[in-house]
Amino acid sequence: MKATFAQDTVKQTPDQQVLDAAQARPGRELKLRIQPMLFQGNQYRSWVDVSWTLDCEDANEVFALRDALRLFFAAIARHGIAAVVARLKEAA
Repeated sequence: MKATFAQDTVKQTPDQQVLDAAQARPGRELKLRIQPMLFQGNQYRSWVDVSWTLDCEDANEVFALRDALRLFFAAIARHGIAAVVARLKEAA
């Protein structure tokens, strides 16, 4: 048997949540929290006491950060952690 699932209706685009948050706080920074999760057993669990909180100026900065993180993780996958860390230290 084969089964596939597709959501019948899309209620919002992935970016809409960011745009809604920006609209709810006009002129104020958007707070973004990043917390890694570890796969344990059959589910992901938060890595306790490990998180980053960033204050972004606006929705565009949130989207730019997302794009930068995509590139960062792609670079790690392609070149390895040591090479990426070395390049970041050179740039710092």
